[in-house]
Formats: sequence, C-alpha cells, structure tokens
Amino acid sequence: MRMLTMKQNNTPSATALALCGELIWETEHDFVDKIHHITALDPRPMLIDLSQVTFIDSAGLGALISVIEHCNKKSIKAAVFRVNPGIEPLISAFLPEKYVIREKKAAAKTSLSSQKTSEPASIRSRPTVSLNCA
Repeated sequence: MRMLTMKQNNTPSATALALCGELIWETEHDFVDKIHHITALDPRPMLIDLSQVTFIDSAGLGALISVIEHCNKKSIKAAVFRVNPGIEPLISAFLPEKYVIREKKAAAKTSLSSQKTSEPASIRSRPTVSLNCA
C-alpha cells in the first residue's frame, strides 16, 4: 500500500499542511478528510506544502483542486507552495496560477567576482514568497 503522511504546522496567520509521499487514488480520501477537518475548526488561510510529494495521479490532482474549491466556498484562502519539481508540470498544467505560491528568483548573475555592489550577498540572493490567492 502506498503512503501519504501529513503534518500540520500552524502559524498565527495560516495553517500549513506538509504532505509527504504519493497523492494518489489510494491516499486522496485521507487528504480530503484532513482538509475538511482542519477547515471546520480553523478559518485561517490553508497552505499545502508539496515539496515532499513524489507522485500525483489524476485522483490526487482532483483531490487537490477539490480541497481548494472547498476552502473557497468557506471563504478560506488556499494555495500550494514548495511544489516538488517532479510534479511541477502537472500542477502548472491543471492548477490555476493564483493558487500556486512560487519563490521569486534573484536576477541572473554572471559571476560573483564580476559583481560590484554595496549590498551584502545575503540581501541580493534572498528569495521572497508572495501569497497570490483570490
């Protein structure tokens, strides 16, 4: 049997659910049930971390879309973030961009030795994340 683990991390401004494993027809019911349980008790924005999701099938994708629609009906903002590169093409093809949080990449640099700036390297390369939910 394939596994999907879910770890809930609450912050003052949002609820994050980190998924690990495969979001497929065998695991999607547990995922949907978990989201419904969380949103019944907590109206904060829902962030779904997909960094450790190794595979997603059509049932898993349908479940992901379903929980985002469920959150919208309850006036809860929802989005996925940290999408594993292995499932990125599927997420990009079927999930509207407004429900995906992406890190903004620093501008391309030719080399560190040719850069002349007064900013510390930590400021130049710090990625930012913006919540782009409707």
